[in-house]
Amino acid sequence: MVAVSEFAGTMATTACPFCGTGCSVLLEDAAAYPLVSDPVGRGALCLRGWSAGELLHSPLRVTHTMVRSRGDPLRPASAEATLLSVADRITAIRERHGGGSVGILASARITYEESRLLRDLARCIGTPHLDSFQRLGCGPSACASLASIEKAEHILVVGADLAARHPQVARRVLEAHERGASVRFLGSRCAQHASLVGGYLACLPGGEVPAALASEEDDLVLWSSDLALHGQAGPALRGFGSRRAVFLPDYVNQRGLLDAGAYPRPDGWSAWEMLMRAAAGELKALLVFADDPFEFFPALAARAFAALELVVVTDAVATRTTHAADVVLPGALLAEKGGTLIGVDGRPRTIEPVASASDSVGEGKVARRLLELLDGSCTELPGAAAFVLGPDGPAPDAPTARFPVIAALDTSTLWNEHALVRATVTARREAWGFSADFPSGFVGLGAADAMTLKVRTGGMVRIESDAGSLALPARVDPHIQDGTVGIPMSCWERAGSALGALALDPCLRIPVFRPRAVRVGRA
Repeated sequence: MVAVSEFAGTMATTACPFCGTGCSVLLEDAAAYPLVSDPVGRGALCLRGWSAGELLHSPLRVTHTMVRSRGDPLRPASAEATLLSVADRITAIRERHGGGSVGILASARITYEESRLLRDLARCIGTPHLDSFQRLGCGPSACASLASIEKAEHILVVGADLAARHPQVARRVLEAHERGASVRFLGSRCAQHASLVGGYLACLPGGEVPAALASEEDDLVLWSSDLALHGQAGPALRGFGSRRAVFLPDYVNQRGLLDAGAYPRPDGWSAWEMLMRAAAGELKALLVFADDPFEFFPALAARAFAALELVVVTDAVATRTTHAADVVLPGALLAEKGGTLIGVDGRPRTIEPVASASDSVGEGKVARRLLELLDGSCTELPGAAAFVLGPDGPAPDAPTARFPVIAALDTSTLWNEHALVRATVTARREAWGFSADFPSGFVGLGAADAMTLKVRTGGMVRIESDAGSLALPARVDPHIQDGTVGIPMSCWERAGSALGALALDPCLRIPVFRPRAVRVGRA
């Protein structure tokens, strides 16, 4: 429970808890303000940043420890008694099935130090299975700073919707254009700012990296997880590694996950593989720290959680994952903890708590207490090995006469169902229109394609590949290139499974939506 009285009426600076751009916010009670002195935000915040203070008083805050027996509702319990019980159950599961029967999901919403604690916890338990769904798209790479945008003469933005995903970066890019820099956007989706700079290079989904590497005049490349989520992580990391590039992390401490070693060992399972193995009965217990596998993979997560013997979730806000857990422990927001975050360029940043929480909450405290209780009962594994890129993933489809359209993820919807966005009012209202108008999902169509099909927004269309088909309402989107369709992130699992697009990329060991050749017709 947040103890607002200690900080009531005071103003204090902390990190914005949303994307990885690295803005600072000034909090006063439940209000957030920008800082003119902040070198990243420079006196401005995006809509998500303005909502940061609302998280402290959100009705979705998890404020009590809760437990349940399977089939029963969650009920309040003592935090210490619950942790003692969890430690006993982990020990029993390990004795019956081995340390590898336990998995741990970390998060980019926790500090570097807390991620290190989770790595230590995994070693103590004896499990190589440590990962996070918030590692999506982020790989080991050298990265230039955001300040490099201000000096670049040629900028190429590859497959990134800056307006939706990284507004502060979009602001810098537009300023660079105003001072005379050459700015071009390259991708299968026409970015909102492309019309302002007059430079848009269209390509099919999955073709962004080859097109970018063919351009030699650009001295700075900006890219994000859009490429990795379409299975192009390997070509991007290897191709851009020799060029001046900035990878734009999606989440606040996404780089910190990798630096802390919160990724699976070579013999361990990735986050997606953990759910698959759990659903198959091979994983018996899952400890979740501020991650939400239900966000993008609700059907698989439901099957996995139903098969697991023990699911323990520590989080500051209620999610579908906390609702499905056997044990829920209150986590803490970044504003309530101290520690280190890793910035876009790999530099550490220290944060201090600016709001107080009860002594029993916090992902780090839960991990540390479990380490104390399990000390001596588990065998340690070797420390984390360096993250090594695997082979490239499956190649994207090309259009054919039978299937002339390419279906790909619309990653501009990345934040729509995020746990922190759902726990606010200000940020949630931006995404609410999608949920209200299309509760079962939608497919994005370009304007010309919609006219050809004689379909308006809300009309049903069927998308068919050589693997299967599904029907969804259409949403006409002027940013979608004709000859392609956009699948929102909320339909990633459903559409990906139906079309044969959902796959595991061996390069980063993350789930991806492989661009598929499809045909589209009225349903």
